[in-house]
Amino acid sequence: MEMKRALFAALVAVVVLFAIKVGYADDESDRQSLIRDIDGMLRDAASSLDGAVSDSSASDIESARSKVRDVRSKVSSLERVKGDDSLANKYVSSYPRYCDDFDRASQNLVQLKNDQRSVAELPRRCQDLDKQLVEQAEQFERAKDGTRIEELRRLALDVGGKAEDWFRDADRKKDEMQRWAGEAARFSISDEQWSYVSSKLQSDTREILDAWQRDYTQADAACKDLRQRDRHPVVDRVLRNLANTAQGKDAIYAKLDEKLKRIESLVKDVVGASDPGKMDEALSTMSEIASLVTEVDSIKGTDRKATAIAEQWPEYVRSFEPAARSLRALKVSHHGLDPADDACKADAVALGEMMKAALEAHDPDGLTEVPAKARERGEHYRTALTAMDQFRSTMTGLKSTVEAFDPRDERWRNLKDVLRGSAAAIYEYWDKQAQLTHSECDDLAKGDRNPAVERFLNDLGNTTSNELATYQKEAGDWEAKARGVYILDCKDMQELWDAWCSVEFEPNEEPEDSVVEQKTAEVIERERATIADLIGDSYTTLAATGKRLQTKAKYAAAAGEVLKELEKQKRRLEKLQDKNKEWKGTNNPAVAFVTAFGKQQHDRMNGEFSCNLYDKSGFPGLSRQRPDCVVVNGKGECWIYEFKPRGVNGDDQAETYRVAVQRYYQEKMRAEADADSNLGGHEFQTLVEANCREGRDADKTKDTLLFKATTKPYDRCARRYECEQ
Repeated sequence: MEMKRALFAALVAVVVLFAIKVGYADDESDRQSLIRDIDGMLRDAASSLDGAVSDSSASDIESARSKVRDVRSKVSSLERVKGDDSLANKYVSSYPRYCDDFDRASQNLVQLKNDQRSVAELPRRCQDLDKQLVEQAEQFERAKDGTRIEELRRLALDVGGKAEDWFRDADRKKDEMQRWAGEAARFSISDEQWSYVSSKLQSDTREILDAWQRDYTQADAACKDLRQRDRHPVVDRVLRNLANTAQGKDAIYAKLDEKLKRIESLVKDVVGASDPGKMDEALSTMSEIASLVTEVDSIKGTDRKATAIAEQWPEYVRSFEPAARSLRALKVSHHGLDPADDACKADAVALGEMMKAALEAHDPDGLTEVPAKARERGEHYRTALTAMDQFRSTMTGLKSTVEAFDPRDERWRNLKDVLRGSAAAIYEYWDKQAQLTHSECDDLAKGDRNPAVERFLNDLGNTTSNELATYQKEAGDWEAKARGVYILDCKDMQELWDAWCSVEFEPNEEPEDSVVEQKTAEVIERERATIADLIGDSYTTLAATGKRLQTKAKYAAAAGEVLKELEKQKRRLEKLQDKNKEWKGTNNPAVAFVTAFGKQQHDRMNGEFSCNLYDKSGFPGLSRQRPDCVVVNGKGECWIYEFKPRGVNGDDQAETYRVAVQRYYQEKMRAEADADSNLGGHEFQTLVEANCREGRDADKTKDTLLFKATTKPYDRCARRYECEQ
């Protein structure tokens, strides 16, 4: 029995060993077969690519793509039998990625092939069109009919435009072809059979692109003359010959008169237009006049009329541009203030309804909410009105630039008159809107000093509890005294002024002179007594009353606001007692005086010099520094002014500011961009370019701007300190 079991076990082992050997043999056979198939498919793909350039379609490329897709399938099968064969493992790990890369590259090659002959017909089309144009021009030349000048010019412009459109399409196609070729050429693999595929794909890419480029070069040469339009060599010669006839000259003179009248009409109509487009057309039409003047110059001979036009009109054409661009800028701002008065009316109505609701409800919260809303709107409208008033100088400058256009030729007089008339009409409309805006917005700009708000506070105070009204009045009086410690009253300021101006003193030094020091000490002592009173029993009593009123629901918000302000002012007063109760730095009344008086002087000089930009920051390279005044007074009069007390020591920053300002607007001009809105925007950029350009190249990007800079002094003690009301 034992013998039989041993024999059976041995038999089973033999069978299993045989099966394993047979399985290994089958995997090896399949593996080698799949590797041969993959290599063969890649050779077939390379072979298909070999004929792609001469093929009439992309079918050979598509055939190669199909074979590479089959490679991916074979690689998937190879993965199941790869075993530990190093070559099979290499195919399985790398070839799927190669297949994906080839698929993307070959898609771009298909695009190249499909458009290989996209411009092949363009040379013939341009040659046919050129032949027709030349035949027509020569026919006009033989007839010597000067009245046909415009007909020939229009024909040349028409066919030239058509050729330009064709060539523009070819240029777009050139960009696409180069992009597709670049993407296809990125496929580069030197691994096994893939090296042949890479080589053929890159070779096809170069040859297809080269073939297309040859067609493009031929098209460029064939279309070149046509694309010059009325400067086509034959057309240009015939136009000159026709223009030399009496009829030709008369036709050009008539065309000049026609275009001048067209510009006059456009300039006149710009006032009623909805946008500045008519000025764009006027500038374009003036360019046509410039071309006609050049034509007159080439045929003037001894003709007196032609000679006058050739000598005088180029300057008229050049001087028209700044005038026209300034009128265009005026038009841009023509109706800019239209919404302003309506916005003020709407805000005034909204504020009125808010006050009415508070009065009807006897709501004490209105005593804080309405003034807060009025202050918020007041700040908005003060800023807007200040910007509007400053912008007036820009509008005036643009109008002056228009009025500077003054040609001597009688035929240009109407154009000069309509330019000035349109500029005056636009400016007058803007000025009326500015006045209307002031009438509607000035009260709102006063914030809680708005007469309507003051009446409301009085009325609401009379209709709400006398207790709250009394408390708010007492707190308001206390706050006014507290603020007065910081904002010295008129008597204090004038006393300091008298002391300051009684000695020789540099404004940028500490006030150490005995006279000034003594007066400063008097002011400090007077204010010190005020502080002691304010933060003592007065504050304690007010705070206790406020906390009691805060427990009442309808007074809670109003009392809380008062308490918050009382605490804020108390903290500020307590800080003034630090360091043995000595006032330091900006707390020193003398320093406060210098700051306040200097601000008054700067504001006065801003008005005196009609600054376009006053105390504006944002110029690159100046950090937080800012020029006091930037102003354009007319042609070549572009200035940076620095305001300083007379005889003051310290660095003169005027030249530093000039360099920064000039560079900023020059860079904007060369980039054909507008200045930032806080630095004058489109209108001021236009004013600068019209008056500050040093050169007059046709290309603005090569011109330069020229600003000048100087310091404008003011006398510290020329007038007594003026109290702000």
